[in-house]
Amino acid sequence: MLNIFDTIANYEIRIATRSSTSDRNDSMRLIENYVAINRLEGLYADEIDMRIYQLAADGKVSTKEYIDLCKEVAYFKASNQEKHE
Repeated sequence: MLNIFDTIANYEIRIATRSSTSDRNDSMRLIENYVAINRLEGLYADEIDMRIYQLAADGKVSTKEYIDLCKEVAYFKASNQEKHE
């Protein structure tokens, strides 16, 4: 079984389906707005979150893959938090 970092790296090597820079920039602006809203609510995006946001912005993952990846990241973070308690 791949760890979360290997899984993300495998997606990152895919070719982006959003070919135009403006499409990717629009997607990233939308994601940055979500990140800012979350920050106001006390939720902070870390490096893993930003990497999967970028995958979505570039169109390197489908909606289903993105949701599955978010679930894997949540499980990974919860598992690591339990180890530190």
